[in-house]
Amino acid sequence: RCAALRMLLADQGQSWKEEVVTVETWQEGSLKASCLYGQLPKFQDGDLTLYQSNTILRHLGRTLGWGSQTAPWLAHPQ
Repeated sequence: RCAALRMLLADQGQSWKEEVVTVETWQEGSLKASCLYGQLPKFQDGDLTLYQSNTILRHLGRTLGWGSQTAPWLAHPQ
């Protein structure tokens, strides 16, 4: 599920830190318990943490200047 994220980041010349999770680490349970919905990928951008790959792609698209900045489905903080 991370291939599209890697491609977008590489295409845009962005650097990132990738942590590969082994089956053993996942089954140990503490990482899974710390993830919303018990799922990966987990993406952190400063204080923002996102968990679903499409949500992460939308966030990257907005922050890297791709796509609409005024689409009706975007949340606008007050």
